[in-house]
Amino acid sequence: MVFSLARTPLVLALLAACGPGTDTTDNSTDSTTAATGTTAGPGTTTDTPTTGTPTTDATTVNPTTVTTTDATTVNPTTDATTGGAVCPDEFPQDGTPCTDEGLFCGGPCEDPCAFCNVIKCENGTWMGLEVFPADCPDCPTVCGFVVPAACPGGPPDQDSCVAGCMDVQAGDCGLLYNQALACTGSMPTFTCSESGQPIVESCADQYDALYACLG
Repeated sequence: MVFSLARTPLVLALLAACGPGTDTTDNSTDSTTAATGTTAGPGTTTDTPTTGTPTTDATTVNPTTVTTTDATTVNPTTDATTGGAVCPDEFPQDGTPCTDEGLFCGGPCEDPCAFCNVIKCENGTWMGLEVFPADCPDCPTVCGFVVPAACPGGPPDQDSCVAGCMDVQAGDCGLLYNQALACTGSMPTFTCSESGQPIVESCADQYDALYACLG
């Protein structure tokens, strides 16, 4: 009897450890499954599609076609009247491409006693050209040849000749005067015209135009 009482607590303890208890298995719906579907049974998941308005990826940009024009290429336009090429409004830069072979732009370089820049379309490229002035004598130099001619319509002395020369060059007839000087050269021979004005015979047309301008 004493033996039986001593084993009873041990048996009860074993029964408590091996007997029915609470199932600790988590039967709750997995948070990931709940977000995407419902559980239909053990091991079976039924997807529940979501509804809504599809969104557009903001990073997707449809390409567009952009046509660019080389700003360094300056080509002449076409004259609507003659159909021929004319120079562009903007003076072309040296070394830029061109299309009308042999076309000159710039100038018009009317003053032969001054430097002038022009540009030519040559071998598909604008080529800058510098026009050098003619051998135009300055006022003291040319007056050294005019005064000795002693023409009645010419200057009486060197000082008045130089002053008159500079006034003419700065006035409305300056271009015609420089054209006459360019023809005159550095070692001219002046004679008197029928009207008594000093001229160089080989440049008679230029001096006639000059005196007509001076009135």
